[in-house]
Amino acid sequence: MKTLSLSAGPVAGSALALCLLSTAVTPAAADTNLEAHWRFNQVSGPIIDSYVPKHGEDLTSPRRNDGWIGYSKGVADDSAVVRTGSSLEFSGERNSIVFIDDAFHTDFNPGKGSLKINARFKLDPSVLSAAALGATETWNVAQKGRFFNTRGQWKMQILKARNNAIYLHCLVNDDRANTPAQSARVKIASSWISAGRILTANCTLDRNAHELRVDIQNKSSGIMPRSVTSVLTPNFGAVAPRAGACGTRDAFGGHVTIGNKPLCPSDQYDTDDAFRGKIYKVRIYR
Repeated sequence: MKTLSLSAGPVAGSALALCLLSTAVTPAAADTNLEAHWRFNQVSGPIIDSYVPKHGEDLTSPRRNDGWIGYSKGVADDSAVVRTGSSLEFSGERNSIVFIDDAFHTDFNPGKGSLKINARFKLDPSVLSAAALGATETWNVAQKGRFFNTRGQWKMQILKARNNAIYLHCLVNDDRANTPAQSARVKIASSWISAGRILTANCTLDRNAHELRVDIQNKSSGIMPRSVTSVLTPNFGAVAPRAGACGTRDAFGGHVTIGNKPLCPSDQYDTDDAFRGKIYKVRIYR
């Protein structure tokens, strides 16, 4: 099982060595526009991107950035993901995953521009147990690219620290040897998790302010966002993971995935990043 180290390596180094600042002063807004909005309100069939005005698709036809559940395009694997009509409930299994069609995958490559990942979700309380999520391990909410993909990756995930605290963790990587992955994280209150609160989270790569920001809030209790900012290194480059087939360096680099990381059939590890809980929406801005 792959784990994420918090004491060494690119992710940890950036999380600890970068200047982490409390956002007492509202930072400059990222220059972003809505790219896709998945509401997960279908009980069968494709995962529909409800945002169409930018591209002008016919509302009755397949959309530019539609997706599907499971590893087979066009075949929903509802045994691993339960559709409630307002959310998707992820089981933590290998095939408990949403793939977004990669035909227009560059829509989700910020390059040298800004990016915002917005998600609304409820964590399964098992996240607090070592059996479901061990220290330094993660559950993925949404991502594009994997850590070895050419031109990097971006992701929003849930991370457990060595002290068993649960964090919302954001990571972007341009996959150049001289620029380590950039990350920021903010602690999620255990009381929010155990009470089954629906949480709203944002990961924002803001090129105007040269920041990576992460924030999370519990709207049901009127709690204000908890926010952390990480300053980008001066030479941080383009984030534009490429598409490729299994067996190549760029396998799955073209897909946005929700609820897990993508895996080739030959991959032996399977559920170390698999989300457990409900996801109500995901929106991507750039």
